[in-house]
Amino acid sequence: LLMFALKSVSVIFPMPALFVAAGIVYEPVYAVIISIVGVIIDCALPYFIGRCSAQPFAANLLEKRPKIKEFLEQQTERPWFMTYFLRVVRVLPGDIVSMYLGSIKIPFMRYITASLAGIVPIAVFTTLIGAAINDPSSPMFIISIIMTVLITVLSLLIHRIYQKTRDRVKIIPFGNKNRH
Repeated sequence: LLMFALKSVSVIFPMPALFVAAGIVYEPVYAVIISIVGVIIDCALPYFIGRCSAQPFAANLLEKRPKIKEFLEQQTERPWFMTYFLRVVRVLPGDIVSMYLGSIKIPFMRYITASLAGIVPIAVFTTLIGAAINDPSSPMFIISIIMTVLITVLSLLIHRIYQKTRDRVKIIPFGNKNRH
């Protein structure tokens, strides 16, 4: 769990390596529990760093990425969806996403439930890959690999569809009373 905490402040270190390591070191049930708790730690620490930092963090991050800025501005009325989408699609480093969402003061319970919904499926299957890594012909290993690939491909497909839709139609946030 300390490794997850250290990873949460390091954009470079990949979280899937910790999932695989947990699967190798612990029994599958314990490894999955450790991975899920690790996800909570990994999401919470940078969120609170962002929440406690000054608002310029969010502004500085978005100045360099205008397309992300546009998406996020359109979704501010839907914080759960925005958080979930950013976690499922995984096009940005999770630590940066967490700090940004904390800095714009997304309510923590919405943030953490959406983060878990977006990250836990891949965390579970990646952890099970680590648990079965010594027997690559086992059903657990094969199914986990297939599910990890399917989740990744589905995430990329969702992102691509979203990009095409966004490029064709200006997305208006829910709750906007000035729709035309």
